[in-house]
Amino acid sequence: MSGVAIGLTAVSIGLTAYGAVESSQADKNAAAVDNATAAFNANIDIENAQQLDLDTQQNIDTERQADATYLSREAAGYAASGVLATTGSALRAQITNVGRMTQQIQQQYQNSQIQQQQYYEAAKAGIAEGAAQASADNSAATLALIQGGAQVVGQAYGAYNKGLFSGGTSGGGIAGIFG
Repeated sequence: MSGVAIGLTAVSIGLTAYGAVESSQADKNAAAVDNATAAFNANIDIENAQQLDLDTQQNIDTERQADATYLSREAAGYAASGVLATTGSALRAQITNVGRMTQQIQQQYQNSQIQQQQYYEAAKAGIAEGAAQASADNSAATLALIQGGAQVVGQAYGAYNKGLFSGGTSGGGIAGIFG
């Protein structure tokens, strides 16, 4: 076989090996991106949960102040009407109002806790999903190297069968290497 055929075969084998290495590196890079994206998204979920907690606490404080103002005005209205706000039906009305107000605040807090837990669970799930995708990409990187290696061996074997390494006879080889 000619030197050109040997050279072309060598270039083909080299390009196959290079392609396998580059494909493997691309898959490793994809795995790194998967992990970084999962971490970034998890941080956003965690920040959302923390901000929700702060907002809820502020809203509850504001609602408590508004409730206290309402109850004070209600007591003042009873007093202006000549009704004692500390006895009888006026007292029962205020107790009922306080109960409703407290229940609303507790429900608001409970809803906030549920939403925060959902954010934290989404962060955990996102990290797990990113790790799974990264693992798949790392496996693909290894597989790319294995496939590339198999292609290189296949090309070298094909060249050997064509007599490329023997100086012209089919099935021959370089002494000590292929034949």
